[in-house]
Amino acid sequence: MVAHHDIGIANGRRSKTSTASLNKRSGNINLWLLGGVVFGVGLIFLLGIAWYLLSSLQPATSMSMPSIVGSATDSLRHDNGNASESDLMSFKRIASLTQLPVIKKLGTKDLQYYDVSLDRAFGKSMRLFIYMPPGDSTKKMPVVFEAPSGTPLLHGADIGTAEGSAELLPFVEEGMITVTYSIDGHMPAGIRPDAEAAFMAAMSVAYKSFTEADAGVENGKAAIDFVLAQLPQADPERLYTWGHSSSATLALLLASKDQRIKKCIALAPITDLQSRLGDLRQEPSMTRVFPDIANYLKSGSPSSYIKQLKSPVFLAHAKDDDNEPYENSATYVNNLKGAGGTIEFLSLPRGGHYQELISTSLPKAVEWLKKDSF
Repeated sequence: MVAHHDIGIANGRRSKTSTASLNKRSGNINLWLLGGVVFGVGLIFLLGIAWYLLSSLQPATSMSMPSIVGSATDSLRHDNGNASESDLMSFKRIASLTQLPVIKKLGTKDLQYYDVSLDRAFGKSMRLFIYMPPGDSTKKMPVVFEAPSGTPLLHGADIGTAEGSAELLPFVEEGMITVTYSIDGHMPAGIRPDAEAAFMAAMSVAYKSFTEADAGVENGKAAIDFVLAQLPQADPERLYTWGHSSSATLALLLASKDQRIKKCIALAPITDLQSRLGDLRQEPSMTRVFPDIANYLKSGSPSSYIKQLKSPVFLAHAKDDDNEPYENSATYVNNLKGAGGTIEFLSLPRGGHYQELISTSLPKAVEWLKKDSF
């Protein structure tokens, strides 16, 4: 149609096509052209949005991935619930009426435990392992709450399996019920940091769930609620919390925000998130992955709640720690003392951040916990 019309004009002859027909055909051509322009503009717009979203998920070039993600993300599972309102509401609806499951035996140890799944609103759940000491199961016993460690304090963690956790055994063997609880915002299993766009997208989703749970504080409160509702052996006047590294950070936060906690043990905690993660605020791509990061760096820092922390604290840190600066803990200890807090500070000349620190300080922490507790 277009070729016939153009040829007629090119040869200088009057086309045999009528004027009305030509007008009709010209109108059709104009409509096709207009449609093509609209389609092209729309396609360019959609491609622009896609490019923006993909570029926003890329990590900033000046940030190294290991500094963000930590070492424990590969084996963690993701809590993929889609909440239409804050998870803080769902914690109020946890199944406190859920009955304890059948108790299990922990391998060759003379210990038993409950494997509990707490279903909450919006398809979410959290998991507890409740380890029971051997002996008389009717007397009132202290309860120690712990969360998994090894996160970069930007997402939560699952609790894995009940077997082989040597770190909790000193508490259980001393006659304390020990409760391990998961933290909202698990990372997906198998996703690796080198898959940068997908990894950071998953981090953003996990971060949202993690921060909605107040960096795990709401998970800890839910664990306390469940234990007090379901275990008559749990002594409400002897509820303790402990942790190492990132879980020590959560232990301090939980003790600051839940007055039911009577003592707290923190081994090499991260007390000031600004000093550890503050560079994220300077990277536009990171602020899109971690919305409102500036407020979280404050709300997730134990140093922000020194005046609210009423329970005594045992804090241990080694001077040769190459993961979290010893000076940060020393500053936290001085500030807590200055605010009238009670703290015992185990300052170690060496021990690093990991197993040597735990092996050296945990027995002393357990003995400190037992003072005035039994």
